[in-house]
Amino acid sequence: MHHNVLNDLLQPFALEAAKKEANRIPAAELVQSLLEIPLEKRVLAFRLLEKNKAIAVFEYLRPEEQADLIQAMESPEVITLLEELEANDRVKLFDELLAKVTKRLLPNLSPEARSAVNLLLGYPEGSAGRLMNLRFLTVRSTATVGAALATVRESNLDANELALVFVIDEERYYRGFVRILQLINQAQLMRPLAPWRGQATFPRRFWVRSQS
Repeated sequence: MHHNVLNDLLQPFALEAAKKEANRIPAAELVQSLLEIPLEKRVLAFRLLEKNKAIAVFEYLRPEEQADLIQAMESPEVITLLEELEANDRVKLFDELLAKVTKRLLPNLSPEARSAVNLLLGYPEGSAGRLMNLRFLTVRSTATVGAALATVRESNLDANELALVFVIDEERYYRGFVRILQLINQAQLMRPLAPWRGQATFPRRFWVRSQS
């Protein structure tokens, strides 16, 4: 039978040992240990974690498990966790929280995080809009590859979010995309495949052609 050492250590006289044990266990393994113990002990253990470990563990939890933890914690410590989540993951969590808890937490988020959450919450539950990732990179259709790569280097997006760079026109309408590997492999200008026909917001693919 599996023995939960962390559960044994979460006693007033052994909190220092519990802290060492909780921070020693890999995040994925710690999640399993936390879910085996009562909620009040789970909250106590979570408060013993170093910041980065707490964030990693929180991201492993399912939205309903995150909601249980959030509703049992105080706002200040919760805000730190929420700020680390992607906007769409925050929305999944808020969908699980009681409305009064969401109402209490939202005003405490940074303006950027709050704006992103409010945008996604405006889409119907179960829709693609609720799930979309708001983090992406855009460049103008007239940008050189060198300029586009400079924008990529200055970005704080992760590798997955930078796999595609979206192309917009002067009015900021979507015109297509270019893969990051194309930008890296070729020093060229992005130009449209064919003359534009159709409505202004219809997507158009771009290709990369060498300069003569």
